Amino acid sequence: MKIESIRPVLLRDDYQEHERWFFPGGGSTGWNAALLEIRTDEGLIGIGESIAGSTAPLAFLGMVKQLEPLLIGADVLDRATLLSRLRRASIYWGTSGMGAGVVSAIDIAMWDIAAQAKGVPLNVLLGPGARPEVPLYVSAGFMQSEDALRDEMRRWVDADFRAVKIRAFGTPSEILRTVGVARLALGEDIALMVDLNANLMRSPLDFEGALTVAKGFKELNIRFFEEPMKSDDVRAYAALVNQSPVAIAGGESFSSVEQFELLFDQRTFHLAQPDTTHCGGITAMLKIADTNRHGMRLAPHTWGSGVALAACLHLVTAHPSYEVGEFCGVTNRLQTALLVEPVTVVNGNVRAPSVPGLGVRLTEEIERRYARPDAQFAPTY
Repeated sequence: MKIESIRPVLLRDDYQEHERWFFPGGGSTGWNAALLEIRTDEGLIGIGESIAGSTAPLAFLGMVKQLEPLLIGADVLDRATLLSRLRRASIYWGTSGMGAGVVSAIDIAMWDIAAQAKGVPLNVLLGPGARPEVPLYVSAGFMQSEDALRDEMRRWVDADFRAVKIRAFGTPSEILRTVGVARLALGEDIALMVDLNANLMRSPLDFEGALTVAKGFKELNIRFFEEPMKSDDVRAYAALVNQSPVAIAGGESFSSVEQFELLFDQRTFHLAQPDTTHCGGITAMLKIADTNRHGMRLAPHTWGSGVALAACLHLVTAHPSYEVGEFCGVTNRLQTALLVEPVTVVNGNVRAPSVPGLGVRLTEEIERRYARPDAQFAPTY
């Protein structure tokens, strides 16, 4: 089955004022998505996504155009050959960072086509032991008043989620106060995780501040504590892991199998969070799990459109190393519009996708409503 065409698709959903979410020094005015469509000579269409492209659309368009001649006419089912070809061609710019994100989109789209060709959901193609359902946590809780935070926590419980991740900002005492409010609103039976989004902060916590917060989180029964410090401070994270009484999570900004091998060897986190749309796609996520020699816990980071969410759900249901899925809880119409099957949470779990392929669709109506072919995205952050 030959690749007939490759098309980058840039989408944006502009927020109304009340839909915006904020963090210190930034926020979002809408949701961007950088997708990639592969069409074959047998009529099958695969869709992939690159998280990096959503904030740098011009670079995404240029990288796709650069790689396109290597793929047109090639056998879409021969992923190993094509990925090797792409790596050789982009060795000086594409093996990590945004280049890896573009390859992620290509890889996801090829897996989508492969599963459609077999007439099975992607999770079945990935392995015969796919779980019928998996836990899913909701990821939300940005800057807001304490009353608004309490209301949001209750909404997620009413929506049948049994695990919630929030953001918290400020000094250690301010962070602990915010998380305490969320814990009281949720009660002790709901798992609570906390993300400090240090990569987006102008003044993230240092080691001592992160350790102080981690010690306070023990009393609040926090399941994991995500990115309290800049992600590239590997030595500090290794030290924090050795002293923290709660699990330390991170890794969403790392973008290659080799980088995760280093994180595993240095025991940088208790829980590593590679992103399918950033680190090389489904193929890379499988390799990351295989290289996890020290048994570090794994959970995909997922912060994209319905394509990213579908890839996450297929991976978690198919691969036992990935323990839980992440559901973006801010306004994200591109998350719901692109899914063939809606996500339904029952007692904190979501059923495995059941339609052939990835289970996403890019319709003419979606493009009429959201397409931004001129790449004039407003900044997401």
